[in-house]
Amino acid sequence: MDTFKRTGADIVGGPMRAVGIAPFQEAVAIATSSSFGVGDSSFHNESKEGYVDSVYLGAWKRNLFDEVGYFDTDMIRNQDDEFHYRANSKGKKIYLNPAIKSWYSPRSTFSSLFKQYFQYGLFKPLVIKKVNSGLKIRHLIPTAFVLYLFLLLLSLNYLISLIPLVLYLLLACYFALKNNVKPAVVTRMLGVYPTLHISYGTGFIIGILKLWTGEKPKI
Repeated sequence: MDTFKRTGADIVGGPMRAVGIAPFQEAVAIATSSSFGVGDSSFHNESKEGYVDSVYLGAWKRNLFDEVGYFDTDMIRNQDDEFHYRANSKGKKIYLNPAIKSWYSPRSTFSSLFKQYFQYGLFKPLVIKKVNSGLKIRHLIPTAFVLYLFLLLLSLNYLISLIPLVLYLLLACYFALKNNVKPAVVTRMLGVYPTLHISYGTGFIIGILKLWTGEKPKI
């Protein structure tokens, strides 16, 4: 309430503070809080304060729903993103305040993490179709990475084609090692990064294909 009064924003919320107990959860928490893991998604940054395009577990002024509509029931995933992008497109302001604190427990297995981010990717094209201004470069990079991996299978005879993959692996190692964490967490982070990117990118591609055929994405 203080943030609403101080900023005059229509939507306010705090960052996602991901915390894990087991090494895998800790690895996911770190990976999804890094620029390499999730790009420039503001609400993953615990220190950022200011106007953003979306917040985690936001609060909304009641009259906002009269002006921009309700949550879209087509959005089984990414419903908060779609609503926030829609509000932004109508001139509404969203404010991120790190003084608003909540904690998030990440998925605990590779399979559940893959499924989660696959679904995020699957529904994102539908979000973008509904609100074109919601398209960000961070949504496209995992998709480009998956397409590159597919093309790589067709061009293994050309060593030069491995350069992007080598650079990716070096970046994954750098972001995994830069944190002062246990080796068990580091080794899992080396698997978490490609899991995030490949699952999201694959889901995004399938989501585009579903839109093209007129089929709604489903979980």
